[in-house]
Amino acid sequence: MDNRDIIKNLKFNYWQMDQIRLGLRDGLDVSKYANPKLDSLQMNQIRLGLRDGLDVSQYATPKFTHWQMDQIRLGLQFDKGFVRLERKFLRGET
Repeated sequence: MDNRDIIKNLKFNYWQMDQIRLGLRDGLDVSKYANPKLDSLQMNQIRLGLRDGLDVSQYATPKFTHWQMDQIRLGLQFDKGFVRLERKFLRGET
């Protein structure tokens, strides 16, 4: 089942569909957030994480508010950036 089949089989409101459309436009795996239990703000946080190459499985659940998801996503981004800096400066890797 591809991403478009997922969308056809579930009911989403306009704002949720907009997040799915944006993800499809960017070539993202929207199945990670194509869940009617997620509101559009939560979907947005997951989409942003996917766009940035983060492991969204750590926060892609309706149990977190969009604000909590934002904080987790930013923490993951910080850690990812720190790891890159550590490799570059402390270990001499690029």
